[in-house]
Amino acid sequence: MTDALDQAALEPDRVMPDDVRRRLRSRVSPRSTSPRTYLATGLSATAVAGVAVLAMLGGAQLQNGGPGLSVAAGDSDLAEQGGWTQEDLRKGNHFWTAAERYDATANWAPAEAIQRCAADRPSWKPLLTASARGVTVVAFADGDERIFCELTAESLTLSRPVPAKKSAGEATIEMVSPLGTVAGLASADVTQVLLSPGSDPDPTDAAVISNGVFLRPNSVPAGSTSFQVKVNGALQTQQAPSSSQSHAVEDPNLKTNDLANCTRETDLPVADPGRWQRGAGHDLDGEHLQLWSYDGMLAICRTDASGIGSVEVVTKEDPTTTTEPELAAAKDLGATREIFFNFQPDSGGQSSDTVALAGAGLPTGAATVEVTRPRSDLLSTRVVGDTFLLTGIRLNETGTGTDPSTLTVRDADGAVLVRIDLADL
Repeated sequence: MTDALDQAALEPDRVMPDDVRRRLRSRVSPRSTSPRTYLATGLSATAVAGVAVLAMLGGAQLQNGGPGLSVAAGDSDLAEQGGWTQEDLRKGNHFWTAAERYDATANWAPAEAIQRCAADRPSWKPLLTASARGVTVVAFADGDERIFCELTAESLTLSRPVPAKKSAGEATIEMVSPLGTVAGLASADVTQVLLSPGSDPDPTDAAVISNGVFLRPNSVPAGSTSFQVKVNGALQTQQAPSSSQSHAVEDPNLKTNDLANCTRETDLPVADPGRWQRGAGHDLDGEHLQLWSYDGMLAICRTDASGIGSVEVVTKEDPTTTTEPELAAAKDLGATREIFFNFQPDSGGQSSDTVALAGAGLPTGAATVEVTRPRSDLLSTRVVGDTFLLTGIRLNETGTGTDPSTLTVRDADGAVLVRIDLADL
């Protein structure tokens, strides 16, 4: 483990401040145990690393009519970047690799990205593509120069060309975008780049590396300028380059909404907030939860009594998303998220075994979502703005084996659109 995790694990009685607890519980959930309880006593290694394995990236992409394998599927070295050992994985202590986290693909880029970034530049060749939360970044080669292009549906950020050659053991940041993307160059012998603004990076801060470039899309707060960077384990400080890119909003019909008002404490910038549709809302633990949906993604806005809000964006493609494996694998649902609440005092601080289940990206015509459970009454909620929010799910009341819970999505006439058995909910 990292030193930071070791230190946290040695302090089991440390009580977490309320604001830290609120942020942490929106990001992590324990790996499956019996009974299932979320402890909010300290930042333990289990809390950080205990994310259920949902899916491994695989399959093939096409590049100029030929096959181009996903980095995670096609390059064993890259698939290990930022990850832990097979023994850690067996024990459930697995940090997802950067290639998995950012859906990375080498030697390929989506046709739309090539059209928008390099339509008039036929000499540009894609080296690496990575995506997160509606933000895609592509590293291009143009002879001995490298260019980085970040895209959302409404904006495009293009870096200045930079010489590709680097000295042995060197990795340098060449672009930091307004949407929190960091991109740079690495010499051929660099196998790990960890970077974090203002703090010592750990394995969860790994960039994906291929073909002499590294990428971390939508992964640092807006306006970050100083970074702690570990290159093959050696720690150094790097500054964001000045005037390194041009940023333009391409959609002339750019819309606005009040999702932007819920970003004052948001760690990561939200891509294209005007495109998000307002969904269901509910008050939990003294906070108001407001859901938003866009292109199958889920944004959870949490506003406390002071009116200060923060947003977390959840995507179905992110393997670190905390949800039930069956929901992650379902083709007819977008992003889903378990949110722990109703924390109660215990000997170590506070704990909870109660969750709300939030989701977005529902089938056309969806009107209600319900969960039937072996030992509880029916839980049902209506669909609002392509989202749903089911509250009051007690994790330790579930059945096991042949007695699972069931999530059902129905249309306005009660017809079943989706039905999924959930072994652990």
